[in-house]
Amino acid sequence: MKNILILLFASISIISCSQKKQETQNISVLEFKNSKTENAIILDVRTEEEISQGQIEGASSLDFYSSSFENSLSLIQKEKEVFVYCQSGGRSKKAAKLLAQMGQFKVYNVEGGIRAWKENGFELTPADINNGNTNLEVSQDSLNNIIAQNQTTFISFQTKWCAPCRKMDPVIAKLKEANPEVAFIKIDMDKNDALAKQFQVKSIPTFFVYKNQKESWSATGVQESEVLQKLLD
Repeated sequence: MKNILILLFASISIISCSQKKQETQNISVLEFKNSKTENAIILDVRTEEEISQGQIEGASSLDFYSSSFENSLSLIQKEKEVFVYCQSGGRSKKAAKLLAQMGQFKVYNVEGGIRAWKENGFELTPADINNGNTNLEVSQDSLNNIIAQNQTTFISFQTKWCAPCRKMDPVIAKLKEANPEVAFIKIDMDKNDALAKQFQVKSIPTFFVYKNQKESWSATGVQESEVLQKLLD
């Protein structure tokens, strides 16, 4: 009986540890500036009006007050480090907590936000949240027709607020120029929720290559131009 109780206690302890929620870490703007890596996600959760005054270079933009905020958060690649900031630190703290609850790998709340960033003399860059390079809406029928009418189709699921998506824009533009025989379709996740669910898209950016009406490749995240070109050859 004693051995059974010990095993039962150990099992409960293991389950309790496995269910422990991911915690966020608060860091200063100086720590953020010195520790962020190239592959990390920088998330600006201010309003569009606030962002229009400038933002930290490379940031993705999601309005904390948007009705689709939590749904958009769930699209961020779970294996990435995420640094969250807002105007002064309040909204970013709440957003970081939400990300941790969603199972994000590592989440950092940048204390003091943009105010602290500017007080330290760090520069802001012009906001880039309204680029028009993404198809607003695509029906399943129209997408099926495009796939059927072309030997090779390159599909990318992106959003306007996603910085990694914007990073891929020039890569895709060059591929499109070099491969005029390939049909390139860029789909806005925020406007095509049903289509994204059908393709089982869980995070952005996500890419698909179809050849002869069959899926030949798919991947998530920033991709190398050379790798993509080989897939299209």
